[in-house]
Amino acid sequence: MSFKDLFLKRNYSSDIDDLLFDFYIPVLNESIGYFRISGFFTSESLAIAARGILGLVKNGGYMKLIVSPKLNYEDVETIIDASQDPTKYIHYAIEKDLENLENEFVRDHLFALGWMIANNKLDIKIALMYNQDGKIMTSDEIINSGIFHQKVGIFTDREGNIITFSGSVNETLLGWQKNVEEFKVFRSWIDVESEYVKEDIKKFERYWYNMSSNIKVMDVPEAIRQKIIKIVPKDFDINVLNRWYVKEGINKRIKKINLFEHQIKAIESWESNNYKGIISMATGTGKTYTAIGAIDRILKKNKKNLIVISVPYSHLIDQWSNSIEKFGLDLSFIIKCFSENSKWYSDLKKYVRKLLIGQINNVLAITTHNTLISDKMKEILYGLRDDINTILVADEVHGIGSLKRRENLPNIFRYRLGLSATPKRMYDSFGNKFLKEYFGEIVFEFTLCDAIYKVNPLTYNTFLTPYYYYPYRSRTYKKIIQKTLLKNVQ
Repeated sequence: MSFKDLFLKRNYSSDIDDLLFDFYIPVLNESIGYFRISGFFTSESLAIAARGILGLVKNGGYMKLIVSPKLNYEDVETIIDASQDPTKYIHYAIEKDLENLENEFVRDHLFALGWMIANNKLDIKIALMYNQDGKIMTSDEIINSGIFHQKVGIFTDREGNIITFSGSVNETLLGWQKNVEEFKVFRSWIDVESEYVKEDIKKFERYWYNMSSNIKVMDVPEAIRQKIIKIVPKDFDINVLNRWYVKEGINKRIKKINLFEHQIKAIESWESNNYKGIISMATGTGKTYTAIGAIDRILKKNKKNLIVISVPYSHLIDQWSNSIEKFGLDLSFIIKCFSENSKWYSDLKKYVRKLLIGQINNVLAITTHNTLISDKMKEILYGLRDDINTILVADEVHGIGSLKRRENLPNIFRYRLGLSATPKRMYDSFGNKFLKEYFGEIVFEFTLCDAIYKVNPLTYNTFLTPYYYYPYRSRTYKKIIQKTLLKNVQ
């Protein structure tokens, strides 16, 4: 393979992309050269700069890294007062940070960099920035200037193809884990991008060969170089990095939720009914995973999908989100849309916009029945184009049939799936007629009788525990019916 065989986006952002698995690992797996203008010389920034580096090492590749010492005001004043080569003080400023190796991620990657230095696979240079008055800048001043703080990375493969990236990549462990990182990607073999590649290479070479007027670049002090080498344990195995490159949940995806026979039949029945219909399944027999399996088929069939899952109560939103994660749906982003999340409207609007312009392929929103019919939700939904595939999954679909909801339910969804153990509304012919017209017929049933007598192949017991059911009409039976009738018209 080469870089040309990779699927690469033009822009990556950590709030919607997994930077390690979507970008660094696949690119470095094909790389023989990696040149990086990174952040400050700290144990954390060095470790973050080494993300995904194992592929480069296995290819026998080489890395060049430019970093800046993290100097405060007192550090700078000491260097000036010393009236001597700043490398002598930089040695101390850098060394003190290498003592903090409590974090396992940092430790493993710093060991890997030390291993690379010892094996002549890594060369590090230090960049000092000067202001217009010729004075060394502190780390805060560098950040505020935005000059050297912007990161550039360059990758080369065996065929001579080049990939570069540039942007606001945060080089702290906290930033990598929590803050949003964004960068743009350019490829040498794409005409409209090749000029940007050349400019990124020129920028790196200008710094590396110390040709910038306001930046002085020097070799990393030999004492620091040796210290990084010496902290590497004698029995260190570079392959230990593998533990950081096994995606969380990957084993779950290998052991992907296997649907039962009745769940597969339910999905097939829904598909054969032109992707519309209601699935009636007794509680505890797998309605949620059936619906997720149906969504999975749509995602594999189509690009550009907006999926909306509507539930009766907000506490069910997290339950659905957890089930989706366990199943391993291929989604760009999940947004929880309900009143307790004040940012849901702006978040959904932002990611729908990204969906419309092709930056992402799939967006899934989990919402409540009441939020689904809100003006804000309808504003977003009615702003979609015809090329966006829209899917509605309504959990406890009978709740959608109330007067207020059926009058305000958006009518834009191309694929419609209703779920319920009890899909028919009591004493509400209008609501039942609406559900049938909007979602379609009941296309599959897995009844209480099925659940009580059919065996779950995972437990070798029946899906539900057998029980005896004795109807009892209480004195308040009439009042219950009256309340039910009143609720149906609200």
